Amino acid sequence: MRIIGKSFIVLGGIALLAGGFWFGLRNPATNSGTPAVMASTMPGADTQSEGTYPLSGIAAQSAHTGNVPASLAGTAIDGGIRFDANDFPIPDAELKRLFDWFLAALGEQGPEHIRQRLADELKLRCTPLQAQRVLALFDRYVAYLRATSELDAGSDDLKERLAALKTLRARMLGADVSEGFFDDEESQAQRVLALKELSTRTDLTPEQRAQAEQQIKALSPDYAQAQVIDQQQQDAQALNRMLDSVDATATERFAARRDLFGAEAAERFASLDQQQAQWDSQLREYQRQRDNLARRNLTDAQRQTEQQRLLSGFSESQRRRIESLERAGLLGAR
Repeated sequence: MRIIGKSFIVLGGIALLAGGFWFGLRNPATNSGTPAVMASTMPGADTQSEGTYPLSGIAAQSAHTGNVPASLAGTAIDGGIRFDANDFPIPDAELKRLFDWFLAALGEQGPEHIRQRLADELKLRCTPLQAQRVLALFDRYVAYLRATSELDAGSDDLKERLAALKTLRARMLGADVSEGFFDDEESQAQRVLALKELSTRTDLTPEQRAQAEQQIKALSPDYAQAQVIDQQQQDAQALNRMLDSVDATATERFAARRDLFGAEAAERFASLDQQQAQWDSQLREYQRQRDNLARRNLTDAQRQTEQQRLLSGFSESQRRRIESLERAGLLGAR
């Protein structure tokens, strides 16, 4: 059972090996090019042409965020807000990250609850007008996300789907917000399309194809960092396979990871190991009770009620994982 569901936790953690390691613990305010000071957004602050609302690094367990879901407990709010001279929020990657951080609680909290948590935080740190405008943009962003689920997902043409998504963004968010929120994402999508089209060409030698691929990938501003991350991911995966194969102890795992990636990363991996062990234990207990339920003489209605009771101890995202594992036959026969 140790391996079941591991991709949901361990493989997700491998990608944390470059940059600040953990999205929830990194503080973008310490990085160059990231908003780092508050200006003209607090009552009594000196008036300036632009203001910055650096939410990054503010503890999520603050009483001001109210009822922080378990998945975000102990993390810091990610993202931030910049305002222009007229007190309008500037739609950029920082603001999108802020919205996405709050929306990460979907499944544990409803949309209205999440919106209220954001509103409470803004109320403490922005003027009423600024908060109102941020919330209005948040509402448009949420409406856009809902609309994406209604796009035709049946098309096999990636270019068509991306074009439809871009049209939807422009229509619901406007050109400025679309560019600020999704410019990097769309650029990456165009590179993916270029690579896909390159793979279908038959007029190139292997050497020419490899050179063309490198030229396309090199267009990414994060290409060099991506190369490092990719290598670190491969190293981490190889190390985890080796540690699993020898049934390494927690102490041995920490030492091996510390030597390869440093103490901070080793601590993060140890935390992931603990989460994995807890998840495995929950799955084993669920499977035991589910199998006992299958042997009981119950009506269909009673069985359904009992099944829902078994799942009630899991969060919405965990229930979806369990259902996916059962559909894939990875939790054994009922």
